[in-house]
Amino acid sequence: MAAVCSLVADFVVPGVGGLIVDALKKVYDICQEMKENEEMCCAVHKRLQFVLSELSKISDEQTMRQNRVLFMYGKTIANFIRFLEKQAKKSLFKRLASNRKVVAAIQEFNEDIDDLYKLLNVAFIQEMNNW
Repeated sequence: MAAVCSLVADFVVPGVGGLIVDALKKVYDICQEMKENEEMCCAVHKRLQFVLSELSKISDEQTMRQNRVLFMYGKTIANFIRFLEKQAKKSLFKRLASNRKVVAAIQEFNEDIDDLYKLLNVAFIQEMNNW
């Protein structure tokens, strides 16, 4: 189990270049800047943190590698950071004017996280079968 926890802890988020915990902190910090959508963005952050806690419970490294959940998780974090950074660069007026698009994009990120939950469920089922 220590190897798997290490795999998760040492995973570098593709496109971001930092560890998962650093990337999640970056997500949170940017969410705090987006006052008009802070609640929705922080909800995505909270769900990403939950996925991390669930990933840390997987004890079979092979299962984690086979279903690519860690890679997909990193990709989701990287995409969300890019989205947040792009939005944060806009003026508040421009962000408010395009708020419908932002809400739709956040919905897509929630759907990506739903897919991660499904992959995690498969990983846990595979792990139980190994007993």
